[in-house]
Amino acid sequence: MALETQALISVLRKLPEVRLKLIEVAWQVVGEDGALDIDKLGSLSMDLKDAVREAHGYVDSTKVAICALKNIARS
Repeated sequence: MALETQALISVLRKLPEVRLKLIEVAWQVVGEDGALDIDKLGSLSMDLKDAVREAHGYVDSTKVAICALKNIARS
């Protein structure tokens, strides 16, 4: 089992870093004072929808990976 664990760790380390668009869009829709800028939000609404959709996909994929890891840990 130690070999399987090492192989799993090796695979996980090779996964690329994920930079969600949601963070980038969030920075774009706040003003200098950190408050939400409604005008910017309106003009970036499609970008925001795409970014939220991407984030949901990442969450779903992460849930699948967690379940797989739990199954491996139980075996």
